[in-house]
Amino acid sequence: MYTEKLDQIIELLTQLTLNDEVLLDRIKSQIRMVIHRAFGEQSHYLVQLDKISFYSIVYPVEKEYEMKVWNDGAEKLRNLLDTIRDDLSFFNPETQGTATGENKTMFDNNRTSIILFLSADPTDASRLRLGQEMRDIDNNLRMSQLRSAFELKTFTSVRPAELARAMLETKPTIVHFSGHGTEQGALCFENDNGQSQLISPEAVQALFAQFADSVECVLLNACYSEIQATAIAQHIPYVIGMDTAIGDAAAIAFAVGFYQAIGAGTSVEKAFHMGKVQIMLNGIPEHLTPTLIKQTS
Repeated sequence: MYTEKLDQIIELLTQLTLNDEVLLDRIKSQIRMVIHRAFGEQSHYLVQLDKISFYSIVYPVEKEYEMKVWNDGAEKLRNLLDTIRDDLSFFNPETQGTATGENKTMFDNNRTSIILFLSADPTDASRLRLGQEMRDIDNNLRMSQLRSAFELKTFTSVRPAELARAMLETKPTIVHFSGHGTEQGALCFENDNGQSQLISPEAVQALFAQFADSVECVLLNACYSEIQATAIAQHIPYVIGMDTAIGDAAAIAFAVGFYQAIGAGTSVEKAFHMGKVQIMLNGIPEHLTPTLIKQTS
C-alpha cells in the first residue's frame, strides 16, 4: 500500500553523510512518532522495533479496516518524505538548489511585502515570550539586506473577530501566528475576558481560502500546529507548523533564523531550513519539530 513511501524514506536516510549519529537517531525517532500518530493504537507495537523495516509487519485486522488505517496516515507519510528530502538537499552542497522552488524568492526591494504578526497569550494558559519573539523578528528585518522590502504589522492579544479584519486591512504576504496550540489541532486565541478561545483547523482553512491569491506563506509558531498547517496548505503555497510541543527558546530561535534568511532574499524553503539550523546553533534539541508543508491543491 504505502510501503513504497517508507522505502523512499529509508533510501533517503542512507544518503545522509553527516557522520552525526545523534541526528540520525532523532530522524528515526521522528519517523516512528509520525507512524504512531498516523496509524493510532494499531501501530503501538511497530514503534518499538529497532529496524525501520517494521513496515513489513501488518497488523492482523480486516482488509477494509486495514486500508482505512493506511489511507488515513498517507498524508503524514508524504509530508515526512518531503521534509527529509528537503533536509538532505539543504545539508548536501552538491544538491542544494535542486529542489523545486529552492532558488526562487518572492521578495525584492522593488515592492513592499507585508508580514502580519499575530499573537495571543490567554491568561489561562502558560505564559510565552511573545514580545521577545516579535522584537527579534523586527530587529532582524531592520538589519537585513532587503530591509526596505518588508513592513511588519503587529496585532497582539488577538480575538477571533479581529483575525479576519487584520488580514483584510494589512493584505499580508506572510502571516505569522505566535501563541498556543492544542494536541487536537486547535489554535488558542483570546476571548473578551482574555481567556482561551479555540479556533478549529476547518475555520482557519476557510479563512485562508479567501486570501489564496495574496498570502504566500503562513508560519504557525505554536505547539501541535501541523494539523492546522496541513489544512491551510490546501490554499497557501507554503505553510510551516510544529508537529509536537515546542519550547519558547526553540520557537524564538526558529523565527530568528527564518526571518534572517527571508531578509537576505532567500526562498521560503531555504528560510525554513535556516530556522532549523538556528535552533541547532542554540544547542536546542528541537530542530526536527518544525514542518514545512507545500500547497496540496
